[in-house]
Amino acid sequence: MKRPLLCYTLFLVILLTACKKDELQAPLPVTDNLSFSGTFKSIHSETIAGSVSLNISKGHYDCWTNFPYGHGAGKVETSNSTINFIDTLFIPVPAIYGPSYILSGKYHYEFDGKNLKLKTENRMSTIAYHLTLSDCENAHYGILKNLTGLDGCAWVIQLSDSIRLEPINIEAFNIELIENKSVCVQFRERADLGSYCMVGKVVELDFIE
Repeated sequence: MKRPLLCYTLFLVILLTACKKDELQAPLPVTDNLSFSGTFKSIHSETIAGSVSLNISKGHYDCWTNFPYGHGAGKVETSNSTINFIDTLFIPVPAIYGPSYILSGKYHYEFDGKNLKLKTENRMSTIAYHLTLSDCENAHYGILKNLTGLDGCAWVIQLSDSIRLEPINIEAFNIELIENKSVCVQFRERADLGSYCMVGKVVELDFIE
């Protein structure tokens, strides 16, 4: 009797462990408005790492990395533990720059309601993304873009709908300015002020983090 009892006990442990792991997996609501930021790592003959931002809205996505030409956009779909980024932006990357590591194609994903992990493998490398959901309640999702190379431009904020904001007081906030960094912002449009950069709306920030 001891052997069947032992087998039954082991079966229960395995079953409960599997159920507990499944409870940690939350569905990713790709029809909602979500904003993530984090890092990625590619492991092959050498390890390459960088930063990544991801905005999802109504079944579509925008993705940025800190690599040259690191911008992808298109439709996003999920099925069980697979997420498919269908990139329709098609930005050609010159060979001298190599891959930009934007999200494109199918990935295995894990989501616990806050943290999103993505992983893909091919014959050349394994690429893992670790992202955290930004909580922008009563605010707008956006990413920082450095346009200081253009006449009259400085740091701007690109919202999830691609509208750009030209903040006049971003220096007043204690925030580290990093290209493609995800931020949450509240702002007021300043139609009484003109723009030298002329890439978006001139705004005064009330909040940014």
